[in-house]
Amino acid sequence: MTEKEFTLHNLNRSMPKTHIGQGYGYKADTWDNDNDIIYIPEYAYTPSNTVKRENAYSLNDLISVIIKDAKDSQVLLTSEEARDKAITLFDILDWQLPESCILEEWFEYDK
Repeated sequence: MTEKEFTLHNLNRSMPKTHIGQGYGYKADTWDNDNDIIYIPEYAYTPSNTVKRENAYSLNDLISVIIKDAKDSQVLLTSEEARDKAITLFDILDWQLPESCILEEWFEYDK
């Protein structure tokens, strides 16, 4: 996704490049559905002003990150639990990749 494509994606959304904690990135205020891009971490854009799709996260992408992490921790989550954890993850993201944030925040699951 180029910055131009992202700008077109963002026309109907509020997701300006902004300071999001420790760095700059894109973080949505709201989203219409779970497939909308809602988070792009600080270092996702390359020098050619493109970003790989895997570095532009929707809520469904964050849910997948949570499910993988829970599975690695030998925890099974319901769909609702995974979605709730993904929203919590979104709330605490402040510049980094979601996978890194989980490690830094010591995400815990009820077993």
